[in-house]
Amino acid sequence: MKLNKIRKGVLLSIAAFGLQISAQPSIADTHAMAEKEDSKASTPSDPWTWLEGTTWIVPPNNVPAYMLAGVRLPDKAPALVALNDQTVYTIEGYKNGFFWGTFVLALQPASGGPISYGCSSMLSTISPDGQVVIGSTTDNGTNNMGVGQMVKVKGQWTMKNLKVGSYTHWAYMVQSKPTDPSYHNLPFVHLSVQEMLDKCPNYTPTIPQLD
Repeated sequence: MKLNKIRKGVLLSIAAFGLQISAQPSIADTHAMAEKEDSKASTPSDPWTWLEGTTWIVPPNNVPAYMLAGVRLPDKAPALVALNDQTVYTIEGYKNGFFWGTFVLALQPASGGPISYGCSSMLSTISPDGQVVIGSTTDNGTNNMGVGQMVKVKGQWTMKNLKVGSYTHWAYMVQSKPTDPSYHNLPFVHLSVQEMLDKCPNYTPTIPQLD
């Protein structure tokens, strides 16, 4: 009986994070879709070169995030705190499955209060079948990591990214272009993409040569 309850809890946790295997395209399907993406910007051997120069944001329905506040005491459990999360990153360079740029984070308690901004330099990787690891490093040398998968939603590429650490968040991150309303009025923070990036100048890694 106890084992069945544990298994049920694990399955519920997996479902809550949107990891249902049945809902995901196969690796073969994902790779096939990637090879069709913008043939003028990509080569058959590398389907992701078009990522260079793109900007990615959190859409409105994926802004909610959560964290645990406090520590567990014998007579008290940690509190679950709801957050708002807007993450913006620009991919300034791409080479052989690696990409880099500036990563800007905005966090606020969902109950209200000041918005905290964080800046990081991003160096990440993507496999030919669209699996993503988002890596970022803050000023104090703290390394953060998220994992994801390139998934097409309504005909558009998204990065379905998941983060677990000081707080937990997942989102179908989408591209934002200067012609999009979101580029000038980001969900939750109501800043433009450029205003977000201006908070973090000189964070894109300088890479003199990448063979």
